[in-house]
Amino acid sequence: MAKFRIEGIDQLVKKVETLQQLTGLKGVLLAAGEALKGKLSVYPPQKSLTRREVYGEPFKTEKQRRYFFYALGKGLISVPYSRGADRKSERFKASWAIKTKNDGLTVVVGNDTTYGPYLMGNKEQSTFMAAIGWPTVDEVMEQNAEEISQFAVYQLERIVGS
Repeated sequence: MAKFRIEGIDQLVKKVETLQQLTGLKGVLLAAGEALKGKLSVYPPQKSLTRREVYGEPFKTEKQRRYFFYALGKGLISVPYSRGADRKSERFKASWAIKTKNDGLTVVVGNDTTYGPYLMGNKEQSTFMAAIGWPTVDEVMEQNAEEISQFAVYQLERIVGS
């Protein structure tokens, strides 16, 4: 699991003195989580590549080739794949969610689709998904960490009056 920590938050949290400030702190953390969720929900531009272009061959084994044509003939798969058109899709973009822990002081952003790790997983991302432009979760977080941290620290400074 990738972790994101807001730089400078520890000093600001120590300045929280009232229940109103604590409520504001939780709201800022939730807003930072929403911002990250929004960044993670962005699909890369569509890019068409063949298995031959990515792997150097269309099928790894004869067994894989036979299953592909079997599944295609039975209607188990469709070619070409069209985003959002497959009734079996788990809707990756819409499956990003936020939950809070630690009484609202920890915000978790996640996606529960079964294929999510193969699209954006830090360790499990498939070669094909990387080749067509899907970033990993860590890459998205790294690209947006400074912007989200600055937003959160600015809002917290306003709340605690620093």
